Order: sequence, then structure tokens, then C-alpha cells
Amino acid sequence: MRKVFVVAIFVSALLSSVRAYGQSFEEYEKSMNSAFESFKENVNKQYEEFYAKANAQYADFLKKTWKEFKVEPQIPEPKPNPPVQPVFKPQENTLPKIEVPIINILPHVTLPQAAPPKPIPTPIVPTAKINVKFFGAECELRADKARLDLQLADDSEESVSQGWSKLSDGRVGALINDCLDLREELKLCDWAYYELLQQVSKEIYGSDSSRDAIVLQAFIMTQSGYKIRFGRTPESLLILMSTNTTVYATPYVLIDGMKFYAMGKAADSIYVCDFQFPGESVLSLRVDELPELPVDSIRGRELVSKKLGDKKVEINHNRNLIEFLNSYPRCSIENFVNASLDTLTKQALYPILKSAIADKTEEVAANILIDFVQSAFDYKVDDEQFGCERTLFANETLYYPYSDCEDRSLLFATLVKDLLGLDVVLLDYPEHIATAVCFNDDIEGDYMNINSKKYLICDPTYIGADIGICMPNYREVAAKVIATK
Repeated sequence: MRKVFVVAIFVSALLSSVRAYGQSFEEYEKSMNSAFESFKENVNKQYEEFYAKANAQYADFLKKTWKEFKVEPQIPEPKPNPPVQPVFKPQENTLPKIEVPIINILPHVTLPQAAPPKPIPTPIVPTAKINVKFFGAECELRADKARLDLQLADDSEESVSQGWSKLSDGRVGALINDCLDLREELKLCDWAYYELLQQVSKEIYGSDSSRDAIVLQAFIMTQSGYKIRFGRTPESLLILMSTNTTVYATPYVLIDGMKFYAMGKAADSIYVCDFQFPGESVLSLRVDELPELPVDSIRGRELVSKKLGDKKVEINHNRNLIEFLNSYPRCSIENFVNASLDTLTKQALYPILKSAIADKTEEVAANILIDFVQSAFDYKVDDEQFGCERTLFANETLYYPYSDCEDRSLLFATLVKDLLGLDVVLLDYPEHIATAVCFNDDIEGDYMNINSKKYLICDPTYIGADIGICMPNYREVAAKVIATK
């Protein structure tokens, strides 16, 4: 962005110069190149000086005594699942259609990834390279292991400060550039970028949790624009991460009312260096698009449902993507609502579903989709399948043998948005998750009035229930509405 801005200024200014003084094209080109290089050098120098000053201040602050913070109790993940999948009874269809109440509406908010200008190239550009494997992606990065061997003696303030000062001399600039390029190339969300840095440090140091590795990760995260803090326990050095959401079952400390989650083993208290780096922003756990990882195809199970008739769905899954999604932090459901399916899965699933709903009314098409989600998957609560509560991405619901209410709601919402092009919201009830869809057609059924629009209740867990039927237990229960984009 900075480069484009600089080019625009000079193109405009020098074209005016050509017109004013009648320069030849050759003279114009020469003067443009000379002036642009001079101006760029000045901008780069100012930028380098700014970050050099910021890193020097950071290193100086690291030397000071870190403040002790009490570790707060971990936040348990809510369990929104009925223990047994509810089954629709035909007599319930005689209930009068109602407007279902709402507690509040959570609008869709996209927190942008931290994307500052890339570090300015420095004279220290290593000829050595490292090869990092990131969920199947073979990544070549410029890094000299010998120069990145910080040899920190301990976890003390002085030792960490010395490590930071070493990295500030430019020896890691090319590596940061390469990591940021990979973030763009592989379409990595913020969490995926952090995981990439863990793999990078593991390749360099043989571990992603040694003190050298933690200092390198923290340095790159900071230079990449993320809001992190150093923490220290009697056992180890660790990174504290500020995010845009609640992270469950993870220790954290409160700094000026903001949660910083411990990326590592925590104790009863953590000593923290609370220094704000210029331009820092919180790490977003919202996934708006899946990373583009190499395909390692594995065969999935066969999926059938009554309204698909004799059409059977056989899906091959990308092992690399499934492994990445399995590593995702356990966080609130609004972070999952916009992640669609990967291309491999869409190629297998969507042609069959499109064929089934072709030339159908919105009502009939939506009932085919909801029947697929209700009946093609076996129901089981997360504690029984995983030993803990977790929300599955749509790809994972198609992969794992069992799913529950929030998993099916996310999958159904994805299918409705992608195949019918309709607006969908999630309904967050006490102990249950469902959906509501804004149809173009006026379809009778239980509904919500959201921003003066009618949203029909659609429950992918209520087996046998068509769209427009709210589960009896929730007909008078107010739901929190989670908007999607």
C-alpha cells in the first residue's frame, strides 16, 4: 500500500513536470527514476528509524521488572446440546405459528488482520534458507540459523532484552517478509499465521517452546502488527495473546481490563512485560475464509438422506485442512459463521445438492437441504465424541462420524448461503443452537422479526421437522441472534 501511494505521487508530479518543461521521454524517465529512488530511500530511512526507535524502547522496557498478574479462572465452554437428538412429532405441527422472541442481535463485524507495511529490507539478507512444512505446504524461507541462535542464558528481564536487541539489528527482516508473503499466499487467518511462526521457530531451534523460540515468535508477531505480551512463570517464558473473542479452557490474565491468553503452560500467576508496541492490534479468531493448503485426499463416508432419494454423496477430504482445523482454539461460535467449505468438498457435494434442488421453490429446496443435515449424520454430543465441548467447522461436520446442534447449524447455514443465496442467522438459545433464514417467498411458519425482516425458524437438529417449525421447548425462549455476512 505504501509503495502504491509513493508511485502515485511521483507519476502525477513528474508527468506535470514533463508537460511544463517539454522534456524528452528519455529525460523524463531518467529524472523519474532518480527522483523516485531518492524519495523512496528517504521514506525507507524514516520507516527504519521509526521501528529501530520502537524496538530500542521495547528492549529497554524489557529490562525493567515485570509486573505480577494473577491468572484468572479458565472460562468453561458452554454446552448447548440436548443429550439426545430431538425428533419431530407430527402432532406438533398443529401448534399455532408464532413470532419467536429475541434477546439481542450480534451484528457481523469483521476485524481485519493486522497488516502493517512490511519491514524494510536491511543490509543483513541471509543467503541461508530453511524449509518449513506447514500442514502440507512446503515453505522456503530466508533465515540463517547460526545468526538466529540467541543463546539466551535464562528467562530473566535482562536476557530477554538482549535477545530482542539482537533481533532488532535486521537479521530477521527477510524472514519476516517471507512469513508475511506466505500469510497472503496461503490466505492464512491470524491464528494460522501464529501457527506458522511456531513451525518456523521449531525448524530453527528444534522446539517451539524454548526461550529462544518464544522470543523469535514474539518479535515477529509484534513486527507483524499483533498485540502480544511477554510472560514468565517459574517454569518457562511464554507469549500472552490478546484476541477479539473469548477463548475457552485457556488461562489468561487481565491487563487494563483486557484478556491476554497464555500461549503455553501457565501457573497461579504470571510476570508480564506490559509494553505497547506502536500500531499493535488484537489477534482475530474469526475465520472468513479457509487457508489454501495442498490437498492430501482421504476418503470419507457415504452420506444419504431421504429427500435426496437414490443420490448418494461421497466426499474426499483434505487431510491437511482437517488437521489445521483440529488445531483451532476452542472459542465462541460467532468466529465460525463465515467459514464456508473448501473447494475439494464443494466439488463433491454441491453438484448433487444443486441437482436435487434445481427448479424447486425456496421452500422445497430449503426442506431438501435441512433434511440432508438432519438425517445424513449421526448425533452425539461433543463430550462423548471428543471428551470436551468444541464447535466444528462445516468441513469437520462432514468429516467426523458425529455432530451436534451447533455443528449442524453451521453446516446448514453454509449450504443455504452458498446454494440458495439467502441470508441466514444463528439462534443461540440456552443449551441449543438453531438457525433462521430470510426467504424471498412468504413461507408460513414460526419466525423472528429481525431488523423489520421475517426470518423463518429452521432447526437442523430437530429431526424430521421442516423449515418454519420451532422446537416446542424454545417457542417462548428468547434467543441471541448471531448475524453472518
